Amino acid sequence: SLEKKDFSWVAEKFLACDLEKVTNYFYQHFTGINFTGENKKKFLNEIDWNYIYTLNIDTAIENSANHWEVFYPNEKFVDKTVYDKKKLFKIHGDINLFCKTKNVDKLILSQSQYLKSLRTNSLFHDMLSADCAGHNLLYIGCSLDDEIDIKYTVISDLERCIDTSKARKIYVTFDDIENDP
Repeated sequence: SLEKKDFSWVAEKFLACDLEKVTNYFYQHFTGINFTGENKKKFLNEIDWNYIYTLNIDTAIENSANHWEVFYPNEKFVDKTVYDKKKLFKIHGDINLFCKTKNVDKLILSQSQYLKSLRTNSLFHDMLSADCAGHNLLYIGCSLDDEIDIKYTVISDLERCIDTSKARKIYVTFDDIENDP
């Protein structure tokens, strides 16, 4: 049954459907997203984050305030902010960019897209790997069950004998994270 399949398997099948239907579905369900709870907005915008990596393709973070500059996967860029804003690295892509271009390479959801991304998106993965090795990380709201790119980063660090013991990883994946007042 579909409930027992991995997200990346479902995404592979979904993205093989009619592109117009896929685009319309994503547009209806993932664009114009705003946080409903004030605590989420405060957490993102009142803490002095230098940058944030997100696996989400929706627009909630950049819609929460006007001080986010978005960096996209599979694009060449200079790792500097142009607008003196906080940097938002959208590892799995951006729904607005996908809907504008109808280019499935603007999203990273399926296993084949993940694997391609490991080759073509090396800047993001290198930055994430460096941060995994030397910075405290906080993962919020993702199950990490089917996150091939994060697993790759962790395994790469282990294979390169990088000591990650000085950095802490905190995973907040509790279902009630959506119940923010």
